[in-house]
Amino acid sequence: MTDQSSSLLPVDEDSVFDPMSDIQPAPAPVADRTRTAHNTHARLEPEELHAQGNDESDSALDTDSASGIAESPAESSHMQPGSQPSTYSLSTDLMSRLKLDQPLADRPVGPGTTPDSVMAMGSAPSTTLSEFSAVGAPSGASAQQEGSGNRRQRNVGRSSFGSNRRRSVDNRDNGAPRDCIWHGAESVEAATKVMNELMVRFPGIRPTAEVVAILNNTPRRAQVVGILRAEGGGDVLRLTPCDPRMPHMMVNASSMPAEIQQRLLAEARDPSVPMRTLVSAHMTTWAAGSAYPVAEIRCSLGQAGELEAETAALLAMEKVSDVEFTPEVLACLPKANEEWSINAEEHAQRTDFTGIRLFSIDPPTARDLDDALSIQPLPGGNFRVGVHIADVAHFVSQGNALDEEARARGTSVYLVQRVIPMLPRLLCEKLCSLNSGVERLAFSVTWDMTSEGHIVSQWAGRSIIKSCAKLAYGHAQDMIEGSFQGLPDQEPPPIELHGCSWPEVVQDVLTLNSIARHLKSARADNGALRLDNTKLFFKMDEHGNPVSAGPYVQREANQLVEEFMLLANMTVAKIVADAFPDRALLRRHPPPDTRKLLAVLELAKSLDIGMDVTTAGSIAQSLRSLREGCTDQAVMEVVTLMVTKPMQIAEYFCTGEHEDSTKWRHYALAVSHYTHFTSPIRRYPDVIVHRLLAAALRLNPALTRPPPDIQQHPPQEAPQQEAGAPLHSTSDLATQSGMPEDSSVEASLDATQGHQARGKQADAQQMQNKQIAVLSNQYGLVDGAMVSETATHCNERKLAAKTVSDGSMRLYLCVLLRQHPIITQGVCLQIGGSKFIEVYISELGMDRRIQLDTLQPAVVAAFDKDSKQLLLSRADHTPSRGSRLQAGSRNNLQQTADSTSSSSKQETVAASVAQSGGSVNQGEVVGISHSDSGEHEVNNSASVESWSQWPCLNGLEFLENLRNPENLQPVALPLELKLFSRVPVVVSARLFGQTGMPSEAFARLLLQ
Repeated sequence: MTDQSSSLLPVDEDSVFDPMSDIQPAPAPVADRTRTAHNTHARLEPEELHAQGNDESDSALDTDSASGIAESPAESSHMQPGSQPSTYSLSTDLMSRLKLDQPLADRPVGPGTTPDSVMAMGSAPSTTLSEFSAVGAPSGASAQQEGSGNRRQRNVGRSSFGSNRRRSVDNRDNGAPRDCIWHGAESVEAATKVMNELMVRFPGIRPTAEVVAILNNTPRRAQVVGILRAEGGGDVLRLTPCDPRMPHMMVNASSMPAEIQQRLLAEARDPSVPMRTLVSAHMTTWAAGSAYPVAEIRCSLGQAGELEAETAALLAMEKVSDVEFTPEVLACLPKANEEWSINAEEHAQRTDFTGIRLFSIDPPTARDLDDALSIQPLPGGNFRVGVHIADVAHFVSQGNALDEEARARGTSVYLVQRVIPMLPRLLCEKLCSLNSGVERLAFSVTWDMTSEGHIVSQWAGRSIIKSCAKLAYGHAQDMIEGSFQGLPDQEPPPIELHGCSWPEVVQDVLTLNSIARHLKSARADNGALRLDNTKLFFKMDEHGNPVSAGPYVQREANQLVEEFMLLANMTVAKIVADAFPDRALLRRHPPPDTRKLLAVLELAKSLDIGMDVTTAGSIAQSLRSLREGCTDQAVMEVVTLMVTKPMQIAEYFCTGEHEDSTKWRHYALAVSHYTHFTSPIRRYPDVIVHRLLAAALRLNPALTRPPPDIQQHPPQEAPQQEAGAPLHSTSDLATQSGMPEDSSVEASLDATQGHQARGKQADAQQMQNKQIAVLSNQYGLVDGAMVSETATHCNERKLAAKTVSDGSMRLYLCVLLRQHPIITQGVCLQIGGSKFIEVYISELGMDRRIQLDTLQPAVVAAFDKDSKQLLLSRADHTPSRGSRLQAGSRNNLQQTADSTSSSSKQETVAASVAQSGGSVNQGEVVGISHSDSGEHEVNNSASVESWSQWPCLNGLEFLENLRNPENLQPVALPLELKLFSRVPVVVSARLFGQTGMPSEAFARLLLQ
């Protein structure tokens, strides 16, 4: 059994149970200027121009000169001080020329009928629409400068029109020409109509826009982290942010805290300081005429390059609170010095599962145990499967200090070295955690189902449980694989059992796993898509420094838990959405970006890879077919990464925001209703969903009637009451809602149905509204507007937590790679013409860009646009293609004959993978081999002296610690590369202590 206990990775439902949670768009550049309006305008640009000249984005792929997926670069917005926002109008003459007054079917289409102003939009993307007149077109020179990606300020004093195309500047309305295409479009609806008309008429051009004003200041103003340098000899310092999207800022030294003022001022004035101090600051003002904003320093975070200081910087930039909980928050908890137990009233209110055998399955280091599983055989061969979730909402009352703090944090944050909890540890690790051998409050969902996973009936309610064991994933995996069967002569796992035997637990795990396999297969048949990203775990030394890293392996035991958590989330989502369609908190995943998805399809076709991107299910099936014909896991990861790029991020939302329920769908899971219910200890949305579920079950008592034989205690006197309801009878509810005291919830519902039958829907709706109002008070429900606000906040906090978690992994990986560089293999993910290549390094789960003009030895790069192949030759010797082949270049990369054909999709995939090639040494294909744990072990077969003779290793730090576990050797030039080619690389990292930039991993080609 592989021990991955040193990893602090939890069972991350955000990435495991919600496949799209790791998918996020590239962060948008920060644009924030106070009290400044700029004359920037919407414009239309040809599709193909956006694939050129964008070397600043790591994810941008050049389709004109490279093989890859085209990505839209962020438009360069050059704002001119002192200009004013414009109102655009559309002249009658230009409307006539565009023929927007004609039905679309009657309008001529084609270049010959396109007016000059719109034709110019396709050829000169730098010219804004306000610069177009009915008879004007921009000059090509100025257009080419910006359209090619150069970030230059426009010369506002120079006309972009030819001498025979005079610009009309005296017929303007609020600074815009009267004959502008947008004349009269002064509302959102009118502007949208004009844009839609243009998009239909000219499908070859794409709408873009530029910022014209800042309506709300970005929160990033208050989350600035950087280093200080002196500007001259005065007390004015320059703050260089770690985030390259943020502008440089000016700091007055006199405004700094007194305790750090002199130290930071002396450091800023000393240019020789190798590692500068990271500071936390906030932007205060940015005058309209100033080139730099003004900032104030809050505190010092520590020296750049140190693990704790860099971690503090990550937290500060994402506004993640790492402070202790306040006394007001702690006052909301049960007394820590008193032994807490479940009182008799709760026992009377809840369904008792303490006599049912159930257990948790988590990572070995987990202490916040959210969920547990149970399974019982039923007469007739069916099973009753239960998912039991910690009842956090019982301890967190809506609106108190604890609730406000949990909402502000939004989620627990998982760093490599520690966890920042959403709730105090008394709740996380004790009172709420489903620890074995103790009674705990829970919310349970059970299903009676067949052995194939077909659901016969379901039940939900508040409960009391007692876990019999805390299993780790490794324990469950051993049971699934048969290496531990609970036999007397087998040594059991080193954990304590309570009230059961190991053979019983083993049988439960095997039965659950068998049903989970059927559930997974059914979801796949229904069109579910799963895109996994590689995650790393680290082993630390006694000082907290990383000593090894490897991919965290998801095995069948993980998938067992995943399937039942998914089922619980979908079940609860349907219940709360049906009960509260105006305020339910669900989670949706929008469909992928169509343009990017089509780009993936075109790329797949060019590689002879069969890919159907019609639906999530068709994408999943295509990947399965590819996996069947591909034996190279790294290539599969590259293809999966390509498919991931068009995907959008999943998000929380309030159902009241979208009356059209089709917008509630989760694209990747291919379900109509989904939410987060199963991790309330570490996610605030789950707490909201628990409150909604409690109220929904009270509103519909039929869902709460316990199935037979589930209770170990005598049945309740009022079976119609939800098991987890507070100490209020149905008569109490009737009294509070204005109904007669002798009426019950059932009677009121029957009366409502009678009213509906008699056509009195209004009275029934009023009655239900009163019931919902009472339930809202009892269960802490909030209105739809508050749910929407909470959803937006939790989306932002979840993204911040992921950014911090990923940044923490990158930070520790950089520390490891800098001190212990490694020689390994990468797969060509992108070929950027003759400028760069991107390689995906499977065992590190990352891709790195390698600039070809930095290679050692120096090379000449020649890219063939037709074949999408790159030829690298020595700069001092560039042989012809024929002589290169005669020199034995084919010994460097394995090739497949051009005449290779396939009779099936699997054969086509196999051929395309074979064409990808692999880096070899003396004619042998070098493959990547891993230990079972995936860790990088030191296995050096060459000496430091021999390594120092390789030019590609020049200047590498800690060369004496270089690891080469696969004994790879440099490849000879000339070298031919194509997409999916395998190449040997050396991977290390560099620090930027003088600039404040985060540590960065880099890769170099291993060349002779």
